[in-house]
Amino acid sequence: MAVRSDKLRDKMDLGDLDHVRRAAVLISTGSGHGSGFFISEQGHILTNAHVVGNADLVRVVTAGRQYKLIAGVIRKDKERDVALLRIEEMPEDFKPVVLPIRADIPRIGEEVYAIGSPLSEEDLQDTVTKGIVSAWRPSDRITRQSYIQADVTVQPGNSGGPFLDGHGNILGLTVAGFTDSAGSTAGLNLFIPIGEALRKLDIGSTGEPVDLKPTRK
Repeated sequence: MAVRSDKLRDKMDLGDLDHVRRAAVLISTGSGHGSGFFISEQGHILTNAHVVGNADLVRVVTAGRQYKLIAGVIRKDKERDVALLRIEEMPEDFKPVVLPIRADIPRIGEEVYAIGSPLSEEDLQDTVTKGIVSAWRPSDRITRQSYIQADVTVQPGNSGGPFLDGHGNILGLTVAGFTDSAGSTAGLNLFIPIGEALRKLDIGSTGEPVDLKPTRK
């Protein structure tokens, strides 16, 4: 398995965004759903460990609800909350959209996007939201994990979905958000850096190369 690191245009336009969001998928275990995204053309998918829970197999719905597939859980790191899946049987006429990887930390104020399947309605799959990077949190005092903080709107169901820069490069994946006293989203959301997710899942070692060359900014 190799993760691509091609470069996209200097700036995404609407055509790029429509293409980019096809990398995202909905992941269902039967008791709820989350999000994820393809990282290889062989059908490997990255998501949160809490999205798959204790399941060995999950249902994957591709963008536009084009295909409903089954994926097996290959690896999981509960502490970093990441999991690697692979589609059990790829349709011959389906080619996953695999986006470039950007492993460096984005600048504060940089434009970013999140894609996922928010809330409890699967009909909201492929939702795109936009915001800016708010902060870099190098070591959360509770979990001792690093996060990118952004004000991009995310909801339960977005977990595991791709977190992108303004050029369509993968920066990380959605993991958590804060709410105010009324239970409303507060624009304080956390994202796992993609480089840490890949390292925790041993992607890039034992014969599975990953190219983390810098992408255009």
